[in-house]
Amino acid sequence: MKKFFNRKFVTAIAVITILAFGIAGCGDSSGVTSDSKLQADKEVRLLYVQWACASATTHIAADIMENYMGYKVETMDVAAAAMYQGLASKEADAIFCSWLPLTHGDYMKQLGDQLEDLGPNMEGAKIGLVVPEYVTIDSIEEMNSVKDNFKGQIIGIDPGAGIMQASENALTDYDLDYELVEGSEGTMIMSLKEAIADEKWIAVTGWT
Repeated sequence: MKKFFNRKFVTAIAVITILAFGIAGCGDSSGVTSDSKLQADKEVRLLYVQWACASATTHIAADIMENYMGYKVETMDVAAAAMYQGLASKEADAIFCSWLPLTHGDYMKQLGDQLEDLGPNMEGAKIGLVVPEYVTIDSIEEMNSVKDNFKGQIIGIDPGAGIMQASENALTDYDLDYELVEGSEGTMIMSLKEAIADEKWIAVTGWT
């Protein structure tokens, strides 16, 4: 996953990673230096989607910026498309959960020339279709043969998420006769938990 910012904001944000790893050694209980207090009149808006990874990284960054850099930070959860559009239009200053180069690649094709890429905050992330361990198939190719076990559904998240487009592509590529059910990360996780509790078959859009 990568961090993206509109161009006016790059210098200030570039130090967040350093601060994140150095907080434990800071002696000032307030965390705000005299230099960072000069930033106190500046307001920053961070956009994120209601995914666990996006919420966590965004709010960690917000805490660092408020307590160690002296910014006033507003966080706002939006749809994936609105996250990129808000950043490109300078209605927001930064996002911290951009899945590249593939999952959010379409957004970057449209808006990437208006954004500044400061590199990944995590590498090696994967997406795919996920089933509980007790499900007895091991590949997407086998899913049509056990369609009834899954009730002909793959439980997804919000429609603007890149993983949903990737799953739609998988339906076509593997000729799967399934419905991709839209929802949210929360509803997907709840469906998965309920299915596992009863050892029912379920397939969901998942990531690591």
